[in-house]
Amino acid sequence: MRDLYIPVDLSQEAATHAVLAHSASHIAHLRGERNSIKAITHKMAAIHLVNEYLNDPLKAVSDEAFSAVLRLLTFEVNYSLQSL
Repeated sequence: MRDLYIPVDLSQEAATHAVLAHSASHIAHLRGERNSIKAITHKMAAIHLVNEYLNDPLKAVSDEAFSAVLRLLTFEVNYSLQSL
């Protein structure tokens, strides 16, 4: 897993922001915090970049867009579970 996902996640900006959002959210959870401004900031940056990808016909169907969306989905699932 490490050899597959980490190079892809760190090779493009949107997925990197999504991973950083997930990480910041997890750190906040470990500290007993319900919200993380850093997590939301990285999430917004990732969403902004994904929107740029979706406006470009070639990038919209790229591996970069797909991996970023998957990472954002992972963040949302994790973030919603932490809020319970």
